[in-house]
Amino acid sequence: MPSHATDFRFCTERLGCPVRHDDQTGEAFASAGAGLDAIVMPAGFGGLVQKSLRMSMLDGPVIASPDRRGLVFLTQPANTSCPRVPPDLRPFGVWLVPAGHQVLLPQHLNGHPDWSWWVPPSPRRSLIIWSTVIGTARRVAAMYMAEQALETHRD
Repeated sequence: MPSHATDFRFCTERLGCPVRHDDQTGEAFASAGAGLDAIVMPAGFGGLVQKSLRMSMLDGPVIASPDRRGLVFLTQPANTSCPRVPPDLRPFGVWLVPAGHQVLLPQHLNGHPDWSWWVPPSPRRSLIIWSTVIGTARRVAAMYMAEQALETHRD
């Protein structure tokens, strides 16, 4: 059986940011705003964003929620002191994990019973730039809205 120390090392090495390890539970956490930020989206919308990022070779680590209904995009820290979700993304259920809140990291080797890697971190890539995820999400949202307008116009 793999050790928690090995899992912890995996998270630290792959994410390249401070990771806190809980010795009692074996879980690993990263603190939003301290080396990384986290953007949360519903899985349907987030899947489209992830696909667009991957097609541009800009994707990074993404965590799936236990019910697979939410995705957490791990990013480099935002380049602003007070990051906010643009108003046009709010109707799509996009929100930011507030600075200082803990993000549970799935374990590489033995997995957390609930949370899992949708896209695991890669040792060859740094975390994706925060504004790249937000910009891609805005582009996906705009395309969706344009399609909706066309459908309405056709009816």
